[in-house]
Amino acid sequence: MKPQNALRYNKMENILPKAIVELISDAQKVFMEQGIDYFIVGAIARDIQLAKHLGLIPSRKTNDVDFAVAVPNESKFDDIKSALVATGKFSTDENNPLKLLYKKGIEIDLMPFGGIENEMREISLHHPKLFTMDVPGFSEAYHTLQDVQLGKTHFRACSIEGLILLKLYAWNNRSSRNKDLQDIDLLLANYIDLSDNVYENHFDVLNKYDEELQTYLISVSGRVVGRELAKLLSYDNEKINVIHEIITKRPVIGWLEMADGLED
Repeated sequence: MKPQNALRYNKMENILPKAIVELISDAQKVFMEQGIDYFIVGAIARDIQLAKHLGLIPSRKTNDVDFAVAVPNESKFDDIKSALVATGKFSTDENNPLKLLYKKGIEIDLMPFGGIENEMREISLHHPKLFTMDVPGFSEAYHTLQDVQLGKTHFRACSIEGLILLKLYAWNNRSSRNKDLQDIDLLLANYIDLSDNVYENHFDVLNKYDEELQTYLISVSGRVVGRELAKLLSYDNEKINVIHEIITKRPVIGWLEMADGLED
């Protein structure tokens, strides 16, 4: 998968801690050696996107890294974990097959997707014990990867639209978790400043709302994100209906326009 437009940052200060960058670099070497595609999701991907405007980055730094890894089966997933452990820098978690520790301090989650999924978009792992999990959205988000250059380090991260898609699914599965809601709202509220999509691909949306209203920008952003989500879902009516149902569970400004954008 060839990433889309690159994000380049000369300095990592105020974006990612040095230890996180080192972790990403060490993990990436293993992924490349194993011949698998990967991308960064979760809070790290969020902060990378928000770093386009440094004042938006949350002051509280996350101490974990989430990788989505494209694997054909469980055997390959086990090979990746074994290769990471063989570096001497990673250790496995006896209770969670997705989790590893980097230098015994930083948690990482490996989220397998791709050929390993069944027709229900679920994964089943058997080592060290049976573990099942839904992974909707990862294969779709994979089509909007962005190449990130942070100093001399290069890696792949999830796009804003991919992040919102994943967080919508995550919120639907764990509706009590407010972090996903907060992240979606933060990305929506600043989307027009973080993305060129509005002006380059959806200029007509600027005329759909009253620009005198305080809600103008978030309405525009929501509509554009909704359109982009439909594209991410390959305009598959069944998938779009699922996301539409999730979005309309929260009928607020920005989300309502996302729902409209899905139907454009």
